[in-house]
Amino acid sequence: MPTTRYLSRGEIADKLGISLDAVKGYQRKGLLPEPDALVGRNQGWLETTIDDWHRSRPGPGARTDLRRN
Repeated sequence: MPTTRYLSRGEIADKLGISLDAVKGYQRKGLLPEPDALVGRNQGWLETTIDDWHRSRPGPGARTDLRRN
């Protein structure tokens, strides 16, 4: 049976070429998808979850704080 691999916030930052602080900011603002796994305080995301989210997120320099709900 294959092992399921989850990405940490640091691995998400590396994968997307952005800073860890940017990933934390996305999460704090509710823009990062909910984690696919929680083990204690550790959070993990499936690579497919991050790939799907990344395809839909605004490009570099986009002002996400100006969006209307």
